[in-house]
Amino acid sequence: MLNRLLARLIRVYQQYISPYKGFRCAYAVKHQDLSCSEYARVTLLQSGTRQSFSLIQQRFHDCKLAAEALEKERKAKKSQRKHAQEKDNNRCDGIDCNCSDLPDVSQFACKSCHKPEIPSCKSCDMPDLHCGGMDVAHCDACSCSW
Repeated sequence: MLNRLLARLIRVYQQYISPYKGFRCAYAVKHQDLSCSEYARVTLLQSGTRQSFSLIQQRFHDCKLAAEALEKERKAKKSQRKHAQEKDNNRCDGIDCNCSDLPDVSQFACKSCHKPEIPSCKSCDMPDLHCGGMDVAHCDACSCSW
């Protein structure tokens, strides 16, 4: 009798509270299984109140572990995306564009790179090289005082 009342209360929670709380059961997400509330409801109906208590308590503990694992995975993915973005920022047109990999150009005459939009950039430390359309703007090619 008590188990049925508790199961009904859980159903009320599932219908009227859970949809508005803004997140899903971590155990259900991690393991593609029943939510903790549904597990508790089913367990109460199948096993009774006394037997269900320890099972439900264990499930809540497992849900906490699942939430911690999901958070760790989320942080790892965020770190991977950040690392990939940083790597992309150091690439030019799909080609790795490391300034130290550019050829020694000291023997060439340097052409002025004065740009009106950057008034302090008056001379160029690199000759007019054909870079195959690569943007080497992040390389320190101009002697600019910022």
